[in-house]
Amino acid sequence: MGYHIISDIYKPDIELTIYAEPQMNYHAERYAPGKQKNPSYYEWKLRALRDPDFLTKQGWEPGMNHRDFVWTQEKYEKVFKHLCQIVYGPSQGTAFYDFAFPLYQKVFYAGGWIEDSYFGIVPDTGIELAYYYSDLNQVKIINYWTTRPVVRK
Repeated sequence: MGYHIISDIYKPDIELTIYAEPQMNYHAERYAPGKQKNPSYYEWKLRALRDPDFLTKQGWEPGMNHRDFVWTQEKYEKVFKHLCQIVYGPSQGTAFYDFAFPLYQKVFYAGGWIEDSYFGIVPDTGIELAYYYSDLNQVKIINYWTTRPVVRK
């Protein structure tokens, strides 16, 4: 399932894959072997949560300091949050969003050359997350692999 902000039929900006058979995060297995403890049922891929001209309207040009600009639009943040609540339930979905969205923003505000990962139970969600992102290793898709909620409220 994919939500397209920019009309790119090959790369939706919010993509959710639901696995019939649980999978291990292949990036984590390659670059952080043994960190993911349980296989995932869901994989979220996030790309641009903004309109195509959102950055240029702010005056951004390649090479400028990333921290001086807003990288996401509230309307798309709300879409992502709502999708999290549909998948995990209202309280656990909100907790997942509140945890994962700052990780997503961290990548964009860093402006490149970032090593970031998280493996383990996400607070207040009842799910395990396996997240790995690295410019150094050329893993540039921001994706979150999660187990199913222990209790869906």
